[in-house]
Amino acid sequence: MKKILFCLSLACILPLICACNKGGGEDNDIQTPEMKTPELKEKAVSLSIKGDAPFTDIILTETGKAIMAKALPEQSAPSTRANTVIPEYIYGRYEVTGDVYTIYDDSNKFICHLQLLKNAEGAITSAKLFLNSNVDEGVTYAVEVVEKVSDSNLTQDLCRNWKICYTHITLDGAVKATKIFEAPDAASFNAIFAYAKEKAPQLDANIPEKMNITDIMFTQTGSFIVLFENGKIFVGMWNWKNEKTGELNYAWDGDEKMFEYESGKATFTVETYKKVSYYTLTLSGSVTDAGKTYNATIAFNLEEK
Repeated sequence: MKKILFCLSLACILPLICACNKGGGEDNDIQTPEMKTPELKEKAVSLSIKGDAPFTDIILTETGKAIMAKALPEQSAPSTRANTVIPEYIYGRYEVTGDVYTIYDDSNKFICHLQLLKNAEGAITSAKLFLNSNVDEGVTYAVEVVEKVSDSNLTQDLCRNWKICYTHITLDGAVKATKIFEAPDAASFNAIFAYAKEKAPQLDANIPEKMNITDIMFTQTGSFIVLFENGKIFVGMWNWKNEKTGELNYAWDGDEKMFEYESGKATFTVETYKKVSYYTLTLSGSVTDAGKTYNATIAFNLEEK
């Protein structure tokens, strides 16, 4: 399991550096990509729901996507590293009519209506959930609104729904190698893992089929989401370490229980590849296995979906 998780971090969870963009005859006239304000920016919200609600968390992104964590059954034993269960997530989209959000899954099936209730000062204090299309029947739950990490221009540019155009991988330490993946392999964890396996055959792990990244998302309320073609959803948290240099920290849900290395550090910067400027997410990490240390840096050149 440890090796599988390292390879997963290697392929899609590491801080990214586009080292191959330095020199090599590239045009170094880097221009920041022009980003339009998402239509639902002012409607985006992240909620932690109290009580016996069917969902513990609801993330409504600036780009109209919805991620909902299903409530887990109560554990009879105290939570420990060994028995912690990672929440099951539902991914979909939402629409807003007045003060009511309507949430659908990714097959366009209705999930619920959500109405945010505010106090006299305009602060959200509770939410009313309607699990059927009848908006006359709902249950009200107390909620905690997750605060924004930042509302800066760079944060607004980061908080999008991204697809991967190119992936640059650099292996260092016990194995040294570099490679650039173009579509469709740029978003394929299987292709990237096969390359890492070729260079470090001692990393023994079986990888599920169709581990292709379809979406990378950040939200201003500090959520970090990666979606795969096979339906898997990874949800974590992020914040700025140094916004001026584009450095950020991230941690996956249940990070200390899932991974045997520190939570990650990443950069979000503008890099140029093939004379085109891309926002580039750079993830890096390392693991020691059988006395050998493997380092990896992966750079994703991103384009808004």
